[in-house]
Amino acid sequence: MHSPFDLRGRGGVLARLLLGLLLVATMALAVLTRAAAPDPRPGAAAEPLAVSTWIARAATAYEVSRSFVGRVEAARRARVGFEIGGRVEVIHVDEGDRVGAGDVLARIDTARLQARRRELAAALAHTRADLALARRTRERVADALSFKGASEQEADEAGQRVAALEAAEHLAQARIDSVDVDLAKGRIVAPFAAVVTARLVDEGEVVAAGHPLLDLVEDAPVEIRVPVAGESAGRVQPGAVVAVSIGMQRVEARVRAVLPVRDPGTRTLDLLLDPIAPSAPLRPGDTVRVDIALTLEGAGFWLPLGALTEDPRGLWAVLVAGRQDGPDTTRVERRLVEVVYQSAAQAYVRGTLQAGDRVVASGGHRIVPGQQVRVHDVTTAAPQDRYVDK
Repeated sequence: MHSPFDLRGRGGVLARLLLGLLLVATMALAVLTRAAAPDPRPGAAAEPLAVSTWIARAATAYEVSRSFVGRVEAARRARVGFEIGGRVEVIHVDEGDRVGAGDVLARIDTARLQARRRELAAALAHTRADLALARRTRERVADALSFKGASEQEADEAGQRVAALEAAEHLAQARIDSVDVDLAKGRIVAPFAAVVTARLVDEGEVVAAGHPLLDLVEDAPVEIRVPVAGESAGRVQPGAVVAVSIGMQRVEARVRAVLPVRDPGTRTLDLLLDPIAPSAPLRPGDTVRVDIALTLEGAGFWLPLGALTEDPRGLWAVLVAGRQDGPDTTRVERRLVEVVYQSAAQAYVRGTLQAGDRVVASGGHRIVPGQQVRVHDVTTAAPQDRYVDK
């Protein structure tokens, strides 16, 4: 036989049920007893949250530092060649050579031109001989005319003969001068002091007039050309000093000119800069980054980024410690703002703020409008009035 309290028999089922009900009742009684227990600190209230605030300071403008990519260029660069065609006879320079203004760089074969000049010189000598004879004949006819030994017709013919030969002499001399010009064009002369950066032709090659032979880059201080987009170029004045980064080197450059014509493709304006005492040589073709500081007008306030919270309407909001509830507590108010610009740690905003408002500097996500807070730290110094837009 099984005991009525034997948990293995039919009576055991009832016993287990009674034990479970007793356990549930005991736990419920404990919960109700704890809830009904009086607060050991009568009259105690929730402690106001401690916050740090930032005094909003009004500003009328902000400074933006924007970066643009430019390149180093030679002040002058030329690709030179012969003005007449022919066979290249000699090239006196090679890549990397430095040349002075007026140095002869190359010559073309001018044998045909020299032969043509000799031919024209002989024709000129023949014309001058005929001219000398014509002038003596004119003198004799003039003497004979004085005693009626010659007619007026003969005197006129003698004079016209001299005039015709004088014109022929001028024509022969002009033809020689033309050949001399071509002979001078049979050599390439350096237009300025330069460095030879490329040699495109070798001796023996037959080239046409104007075919490039050498690339020259002026051996002089370089300049920096920077295409600037938008209206930023209009805010840069000639004479301004800007920062230029070239690899690991950072130098200053002075704005020499702002070109007045926009590039039709990029819609940019070019700034021309002159480097100021670079510590290392700048080479044409180097890519540079130019930082230009621009001052933009616009009323607003500088605030730390931690003061901003998202508003459900898609704007930004800040919490302001407003009405004083007690000696140490205030209630916060929500103010909507618009972020004009921001940097890594600051934001320039405009909106319903007023100068002198105590803005909650951080932790705004833990506070709701109307909540009591305790201000334990007030920052009165404004952040740096600078926005860096890379």
